[in-house]
Amino acid sequence: LAIVVLLATGLWMLFMVFGGFAHAGIHIHTMLMLYLVMSALFIYLYFVPFSALKQALAAKQFAVAGQLMGRIRQIVMINASLGVTTVVVASAGRYLH
Repeated sequence: LAIVVLLATGLWMLFMVFGGFAHAGIHIHTMLMLYLVMSALFIYLYFVPFSALKQALAAKQFAVAGQLMGRIRQIVMINASLGVTTVVVASAGRYLH
């Protein structure tokens, strides 16, 4: 739900406040790109390694579950780094002409 609300409000602001893609600065385009990458990573995380983790735990395959937890941690750290990058781009955006 949060992913959908974030996209909807972001696109609303893009078109209502900035007047569309043609009038938005590079920081707006960068934030949209980062949103798409972060969303894709989350969707992959939820449907691939997290799903496999649940199956491994149900089958009591704890070694496999541990490996999957490591992979999940890596993806979460990448997403967190992209989130911090998004905040920096959003904060510095008006100065990045």
